[in-house]
Amino acid sequence: MIGWQFYNKKMIQARLKYYYDLTLYNFGFSVLIGLLIGVNAGIISFGTFGMPVGLMLYRYFQSNQYYFYYNLGLSKKALITTTWIINFTIAAFLLFLVK
Repeated sequence: MIGWQFYNKKMIQARLKYYYDLTLYNFGFSVLIGLLIGVNAGIISFGTFGMPVGLMLYRYFQSNQYYFYYNLGLSKKALITTTWIINFTIAAFLLFLVK
């Protein structure tokens, strides 16, 4: 039972690390869009269009990290889907607050 709890903690930590690393690129791109076009565009970019940019930058700078996640049993699709859902939810909440 202790091993299972440790495994879950490791999985959560790995997902959070991936989320943090990918969101840094996404956030930087979205802030740039927000400064150039407007706050609403930056928030929308964070939830939608910033993700592909973040994925491209993550793949360019940290592509070998996917082996680490694969060895933990996390697929690339699961990591990307989780990150996209979290960012979309945050963006929807921020748009609700701004309007």
